[in-house]
Amino acid sequence: FDVNPRRMLTGLPRPKFIRLGYWDIRGLGAPLRMLLQYSGVEHEVVYHKEAEDGSWFDEKKPELRKKNALANLPYLEMDDGLVVCESNACLIYLQESLGLSPPS
Repeated sequence: FDVNPRRMLTGLPRPKFIRLGYWDIRGLGAPLRMLLQYSGVEHEVVYHKEAEDGSWFDEKKPELRKKNALANLPYLEMDDGLVVCESNACLIYLQESLGLSPPS
């Protein structure tokens, strides 16, 4: 039984648009923002400022939980409705879907 995540993600279609959500800090969102910019894919970055507006816990998290029960920050929301959460999963998804992985 092989559960290698890279093998499971092989052949992903390239998204036309990606929305990245994270707190309004550099943190774990910085490498994701860099990959999105480098890849040239159309994207939007949403900064959540919980202390000021409740946009994450009150609004976006309940919405994303309908698509991904493990909704958390950072998240990637693709044009086809797919939602990927957690920083390492997001990095692997971007690497594989945007053609940024080295040849195996």
